[in-house]
Amino acid sequence: MADRQTRTPRQLDRTPAEELFEELGPVDRYHDYEELGDFGMPARAMMEDLIPPMSAPERFGPLEKVPFWFAGASCDGCSVAVTGGTTPSLESMLLGAHPGIPRVVLHHPVLNVEAGAHYLRPAEQAVLGEIDARYVVILEGSIMDEVAAYRSGGYWSAQGEEPWGPDGDVRPVSATEWIARLAPNAAAMIAIGTCATWGGIPAAEGNPTGAMSLMDFLGKDYRSVLGVPVVNVPGCPPIGDNFNETVAAVLYFLQGFGPLPEFDELGRPGGCSARRCTAAACAAPTTRKASSPRSSVTRSASWRSAVGARSSTATSPPEA
Repeated sequence: MADRQTRTPRQLDRTPAEELFEELGPVDRYHDYEELGDFGMPARAMMEDLIPPMSAPERFGPLEKVPFWFAGASCDGCSVAVTGGTTPSLESMLLGAHPGIPRVVLHHPVLNVEAGAHYLRPAEQAVLGEIDARYVVILEGSIMDEVAAYRSGGYWSAQGEEPWGPDGDVRPVSATEWIARLAPNAAAMIAIGTCATWGGIPAAEGNPTGAMSLMDFLGKDYRSVLGVPVVNVPGCPPIGDNFNETVAAVLYFLQGFGPLPEFDELGRPGGCSARRCTAAACAAPTTRKASSPRSSVTRSASWRSAVGARSSTATSPPEA
């Protein structure tokens, strides 16, 4: 496993995300929700159907943004920090209470009322390109080397099950696999906490998981379909307000109401208060525009094409 860790001198002509996708291949089978019925839906409704009656009136621009929250090797401390943020608060973003910020439909394994296959339905729709909103992927915890685990018949950290095994058998789907399948079409990829941004304690020497950061997994030249690089908000955990403010700034851009924040060479936001989480670990004194030219367009093209990604990599905000 040690020779597969990204900190070693060995460099591949593809990213770990591309390697994992090629190992697992495309998928074409999904849950039959008519057969499942209400199993896993105690409220007999999805979270996004329960919130609108309590939310603010519709605002200009696209109505909703859908963040998917995945956990790798983590302690869940970042989730706790975010729920304690107040400027803006998670509740206010869920209700669409801030002018200019779209209502956020968060899919979080702890916060959602759905369970099992119904919880995974929006992620399936995103993989299929059928979700009716631009989506953002948030990672808490480090990425683990699921290629080695898959080859040995196991997995490190699963988030749900899908009929993606041989002959349609149901198998666990790792958080790493979800990220590999969702990243090519995502509007933004955001890493929260030291584990997701740098690898953290799980990436210590000798750890058999081959843990790495989100940027290591996707590649430092990764850009979303809107030209956003991997956004890193470090800290153990980061201050909830700092992360929420960074997310709000990115959402303003995706909504078409503001510029994309500047990021330093490590993907840390340079103009947001995430710089204040610790003076040494998070400061971003030298910034660059997120729309700088890509240096790996050719390598990434096959990955995006394989998962049905749109060919556009425009860096301008979407029209309202």
